[in-house]
This record gives sequence, C-alpha cells and structure tokens, in this order.
Amino acid sequence: MKHIDYLLDRITMYRLVLYILIGQIGMGVILANFKQLHFSPLALGERREALAFKRAIDYGVSLAPIASSLFADGFSLNEWLDRQGVPASVMGVSKVQLQVAAQGR
Repeated sequence: MKHIDYLLDRITMYRLVLYILIGQIGMGVILANFKQLHFSPLALGERREALAFKRAIDYGVSLAPIASSLFADGFSLNEWLDRQGVPASVMGVSKVQLQVAAQGR
C-alpha cells in the first residue's frame, strides 16, 4: 500500500491529464487501424479526407450543417467543399516565392 501511495504522490494533475490524453489518442489510433473508427485521430490511417479538413480550417468553413454526415462512408468532404465554392488549399508556399511576388508589385 505504501508503494501505491508513493506512486500517486509523485504524479501531478498535469501528468495525469497528459497520460490520459496520450492513452486516448493511442486507443483511437489502434481502433482506426482495425477499421473500428471511420477516421484516424492523427490521420495515420486513411488520409483521403485529411487535406479536406485542412482546407476547411484554412478558409474558416463551418462544418455544422454537415456534422451528422461528416464521417459517413459515402460522404466526401472534398466534393462538398467544391460545391460550396471553397478554393483549393495552397500547398508548398515558401519565403522565396513570397519575396518574388512582393518584388513583382
């Protein structure tokens, strides 16, 4: 019993929350790899919609209207964003390209 008391005394609340978060993310990744979840918490499994989420976040699109069908098997966030007129994500922008564009003004 003293060993358990000593162990609990050494764990702070911040560590406890961190351990719980790591455990939940780990469990989510494991369940996603066994296809028990329709999405991967870290986009490690099936990444076909990961860039679509980035695109929605970048342009501040509200996903509230489609929240119920967001993780359904037949739903494509990319197609929905295209129908809403959301521009494609900007990928591969570097400082050199930005400097060249600024000099061209």
